[in-house]
Amino acid sequence: MLSLNQAPIEQEQPLSLKQILSLVSGTPEDYEYYPTTEAMLATVKEHCASDYSTWLDIGAGAGHALMSLTNNPKGRFAIEKSTPLIAQMDHSVVLLGTDFAEQTLIDLPTDYVFCNPPYSEFETFLTRIIKEAHARGVYAIVPSRWKASKSVQRAIELRKAEVTVIDSTDFLNAPRSARAKVDILFIDLKPSRYENGNLYNRYHSKGVDPFNVWFEETFKFNCDKKTEAEYVQQASRASSLKDRVGELSDGHDLVGNLVQWYEKELGHICENYHTLSGLDAAVLKEVGVDLESVKEALKKRISGLKHLYWNEFFSNFSKITDTLTASSREAFLARLQDNRSIDFTRRNCHAIALQCLKVANCYHDNQLLDVFDDLASGASVVNYKSNERTFSKREWRWSKTREEITHYGLDLRVIADNRGAINHSRYSFDAQNGLDKSGHRFIGDLLTVANNLGFDSTGPEHLSSTQKHWDSNVLHEFTYTCSQTGETQTLFTVRAFMKGSMHFKFNQKFLLAMNVTVGRLKGWLYDTAQASSELNVAETEIAQVWDSTIKFELNGVQTALLTTK
Repeated sequence: MLSLNQAPIEQEQPLSLKQILSLVSGTPEDYEYYPTTEAMLATVKEHCASDYSTWLDIGAGAGHALMSLTNNPKGRFAIEKSTPLIAQMDHSVVLLGTDFAEQTLIDLPTDYVFCNPPYSEFETFLTRIIKEAHARGVYAIVPSRWKASKSVQRAIELRKAEVTVIDSTDFLNAPRSARAKVDILFIDLKPSRYENGNLYNRYHSKGVDPFNVWFEETFKFNCDKKTEAEYVQQASRASSLKDRVGELSDGHDLVGNLVQWYEKELGHICENYHTLSGLDAAVLKEVGVDLESVKEALKKRISGLKHLYWNEFFSNFSKITDTLTASSREAFLARLQDNRSIDFTRRNCHAIALQCLKVANCYHDNQLLDVFDDLASGASVVNYKSNERTFSKREWRWSKTREEITHYGLDLRVIADNRGAINHSRYSFDAQNGLDKSGHRFIGDLLTVANNLGFDSTGPEHLSSTQKHWDSNVLHEFTYTCSQTGETQTLFTVRAFMKGSMHFKFNQKFLLAMNVTVGRLKGWLYDTAQASSELNVAETEIAQVWDSTIKFELNGVQTALLTTK
């Protein structure tokens, strides 16, 4: 199943369905958006009876159905075309594509697929989903006339699926009212059935491989059974594969160039297989061509091609990854790698980039809080003026109610225990230039946090921890470029010791930026005047660092995010 490894992220207060509808109603981004009602979702949940399954919602809107259908934060996947709706999705929702016409489902495995499609296109949606869904089953909310659709019935036959109408209802009392009568369907793609006298239940049945359905409809190898007209029709369908993305720009943008090359290579692969499928069946048999081997080879080539181009796309995310601490970067890159089965189109590239910007903005706040908490200890904090309590080291280290320890800032000098030890062993693979990897990692995280707060240490004149030689109790200075004067100034100094502790002394302005930003994020400081009183610092100084954390703008995604090599 698809999986997602990501750091916990705080979600901003979501808009109501009424507010979300107002964003798209009457605009080109509407796409017949009729949110699924709570009653409909309750019917699906009751029938499914699984709270932690993985779901793919096609036409997911703002993602509210996914939030209702599963409690698994790593099991929410979406295809959605409307940019305003994508922007409102919860951060746990992973976007797997935008335009359904540009996305295949055969290599996107989930437990269930859900779809409440645009009713003017429900037949196209439902037919393709049944044919291509890589899932146990499909839940769909479609007009009651679905039974008369020949293409839908043909798709059901191809997958040997079983369809159950679990409810019939309407949208009269929905957030967006409509008079259409609808059926809520469950399409079981792995139904229990008798084969050779034995009963196979749905959990042991492999069902019909959706890739086989797509392969046999796209490439016709049974030459003695098909007419020339059918071959022409299939060849025409394949040749349009590389044109589905739409008109490409003649510019030299990274996304456009990558998509253009991807389509060229994919078209070449399909053209070769169509040439092979045009050979007489007897000839194929004589030269030892096995149809199942051809299928498997094509599947691997298409999957490998997608991975190749998505990896190249993700390798240009330095403007984001440079703003992430080590753990955030690992989670972020894991999130990206889970998207490599998505069709590589211009629209999908920009939609993924938009989601990455949203997620990165949330990482910036969370990772600052993590670094702050790692630095805090009983001997390294200063209480707010209103906080008269002194916390013992035992409380800091062993208390199970850490959230009760509040309203404090870091001191100018901080001793961080177990953050990185001096290590000169020639047999160690976990040290570099005399310092444990964990020490380099922690200092790197601190520099990242500083950069995100406006203290730029990215230039070649500012050495990283791995560029320094480390010995016990030797002072090392880390610097930044002052944005006002352009001068190089001390950001912090650090001494590392054999026992694993690191002693820091911080630049006062950097320390103030950390303390103020953390206090604001934790809700301890609510305005500059109160912060001035609590921290005993002039309000003008507080105002300079009150909201200094870097944020990516969600407009102009390509220029804000991607760099060319």
